[in-house]
Amino acid sequence: MNGISLIIKYLLVFTLAYSFQWANMIKHDIKNVVDVSSSKQGTYYLDHYGIVYSKSDGKYLPLNLPDKIIQIEAVADSIFLLRQDGSVWRFHDGNLHLLDGDLPNQQILASGSKLYMLKRSGGLSVYVGDTNRILVYDRNFEVMIAKGANALFMLDSWGRLFHYDTYSERCELVDPSRNTIQLVSGNSILYMLKKDGRVFKYEDLEFHLLNFDVSVETMAAEGDFLFFIDKNKGLFEYNRIIDRLRQIKMSGKPAMLRLTNGKLFVVDENGDLFEYVIPTKNKKIQTQFHQMWNSSDVYPGNQGFGDSSPK
Repeated sequence: MNGISLIIKYLLVFTLAYSFQWANMIKHDIKNVVDVSSSKQGTYYLDHYGIVYSKSDGKYLPLNLPDKIIQIEAVADSIFLLRQDGSVWRFHDGNLHLLDGDLPNQQILASGSKLYMLKRSGGLSVYVGDTNRILVYDRNFEVMIAKGANALFMLDSWGRLFHYDTYSERCELVDPSRNTIQLVSGNSILYMLKKDGRVFKYEDLEFHLLNFDVSVETMAAEGDFLFFIDKNKGLFEYNRIIDRLRQIKMSGKPAMLRLTNGKLFVVDENGDLFEYVIPTKNKKIQTQFHQMWNSSDVYPGNQGFGDSSPK
């Protein structure tokens, strides 16, 4: 069977196996949400006043927490909170505990049993086993994301990409090209948004430019899906397994994305919150298709680059 016949075969099989009903956008009765995070205890919503809400019996009720919260991370039976003053707190079993009130933090990231804290000075520390420990001193880092169990990726103020191995506790420059402004990850894939609206994926130590016909403004990823808002305020879903891009229709213009526990939350320009449940799929068929499609013999465009500089 030649290559073209094999492609047609997989396309036919995939078409039969990959049929589903797209979920509708569900509107939530809470406005001006700036962050969403879920755990086994439920889903929590942070509004632009710095107040955290949970939903109970169809109503959104504020939690008894400090004000001026700017980020939340819900993990297992706890909620980690970053306040505007840079302090980090843990809400557990109805009690509130201060974890870090020294050097102010600009971002928190829960990964496994650890909470990573990115300092405003650009350093990195970790909270694990009821202990804070400094990992990296001032390195001018501004953004961090986890990829897998043992990897953090960070951006410095120039938009250069760094890799931090949490096992060996070593930090190295991965991409010296500047102007990366956002990082998101799904499964073993790291996605990088450049200032000019291009998106690269970093996989197997190579950078692959995703050939979208639109310019991306912000994005979110989970599993095999990348979601993004383009600069014309369209909402898109990219399925990396079959290399397919499609637009998701919604009534308003999207402004913010959050992905948590298989659910996409979208805030529109009017401050309304919508929820989109990522559709189910036949993983086996998609994986077989991806293995063939990802071959550089069949699809030469999948050959990667050594960095994300303009091509």
